Amino acid sequence: IGFCFPGSGEHKKISIPMHIDFLIHRQGEWIMLVLGESVLSLLIVDAKGGDYYRTFYFGIVTVILLHMLHFRSQPLQADSHALRRHKNAGIFYGQIFPIYSAALVAVGASYKLCLYSLNDDRRRQLLSAFPIDYRGLAGGGDDDGCSPTGDERKQLIAHLFCGAMAIVFVCFDLMNVAHSGWIKKMEQCKLGEKHCERTGVVVKNHNLMGILLVLVPRVVTTIFIATLSQWETNPVVLALLGFVAVICQLITRFLGFVLFNNNDCNS
Repeated sequence: IGFCFPGSGEHKKISIPMHIDFLIHRQGEWIMLVLGESVLSLLIVDAKGGDYYRTFYFGIVTVILLHMLHFRSQPLQADSHALRRHKNAGIFYGQIFPIYSAALVAVGASYKLCLYSLNDDRRRQLLSAFPIDYRGLAGGGDDDGCSPTGDERKQLIAHLFCGAMAIVFVCFDLMNVAHSGWIKKMEQCKLGEKHCERTGVVVKNHNLMGILLVLVPRVVTTIFIATLSQWETNPVVLALLGFVAVICQLITRFLGFVLFNNNDCNS
């Protein structure tokens, strides 16, 4: 419905104005709360073992890096926000943000499920080494014939983790486009214009270095993490590759600021 409102500023006469600075502050607190729940999900699982500790620390560091990535990607001033730039951009941002928040919650839940899966594997190994007459001790869901087996559950957890992480990355880029605008993003890929003296043709030079070092790695990282669950279900490997993917996203953000230096904080 909001897209049907007039876009020349007339919509302000029929809608309630929004305090954008306050919204930025409150949404920042909300993201910190969501990421804090992810940390809490990692802390409440009581287990031991090398794989458990590796997954745990990879998860903790990844959540911290997601916090850095969020506040590095989002504007801190109202004049740079999508709600100030255009009505439709603000509506589009408002639709993306809940999806982004839900994906962050799913990432934290998937880390918790990874730890539970490792804990069940360890208990199953202990049961096989010291068998007792108690079928429910090992867990894993393969006792009643109805629940997913251990391998099936790992596959489902991998789908949840990779899908949620890919949605987070896509939402980062969509929110940045909402803040800056598609036209401005396209202009950032151009270094300027070159005039050919012989033909008189004006040719626009593209920022090939920025495209190759920022745009291509960002797209490849998103596709990689989205398809990772098709060939890998080990929780430790998933946590490691998720950590590496977030590192790649942070590096491309930094390179975007350097190579697309158009005074845009959302490169």
